[in-house]
Amino acid sequence: GGPDCGIELWHADRIKVLHNTIWRPEQNWNRGIRVGTGTAHTQLVNNLVHGEIRLEGGEAEMTNNLSGRLDEYFMDPKSGNLAPTRKASGAIDRGVPEPEATEDISGRPRGGDPDLGAWEFRED
Repeated sequence: GGPDCGIELWHADRIKVLHNTIWRPEQNWNRGIRVGTGTAHTQLVNNLVHGEIRLEGGEAEMTNNLSGRLDEYFMDPKSGNLAPTRKASGAIDRGVPEPEATEDISGRPRGGDPDLGAWEFRED
């Protein structure tokens, strides 16, 4: 099942969680991002989570995140390749621009309508 959760925040203040891609297996599926007790002034923006985003006593402003069963959204999650596929239509060009995240995980620039998650979709 891997680690307990993808991203976990407890007693955190003024944290920005931007453009992450998380794929949770069935075990601990509901723990994609957890915001726990003592967390405040936190933002979750443009994240793509095959799993759930849970508020467990903490507070977070959530903008343009997509979570749930996102089957066929990722190239090969079992091998760790979480680049988006053409079927990730709910994530492609659905983000909001963030000045702190102008490039994707591979260094490619994000466009005016960035994709959700760590990678920008590309056809090749």
